[in-house]
Amino acid sequence: MEQRKRELSDKQHRTLSEEVEKLKSQLVDYEKQIQLLRRHNDELDGQLKSGQARLATMENELVSSRKEAEKLAELNQRLQREKQETMT
Repeated sequence: MEQRKRELSDKQHRTLSEEVEKLKSQLVDYEKQIQLLRRHNDELDGQLKSGQARLATMENELVSSRKEAEKLAELNQRLQREKQETMT
């Protein structure tokens, strides 16, 4: 009877030890996945910041282009008026 209890206890111990090792292995795998996700997240953050910087540059260029277009339109109108005045 005592021998049987000991064998059962040993078997349970082995089973639990195997389960602990499996859990440790899973934990290592999860940690690797987390590291990969963090690196990917950092890459995406970099891409986002780069995209935001390009967008800000383009917005500034658009504002500058609009101002220049307005100035050119005003200049054109003034030239057209002067042309009309000289023709009359």
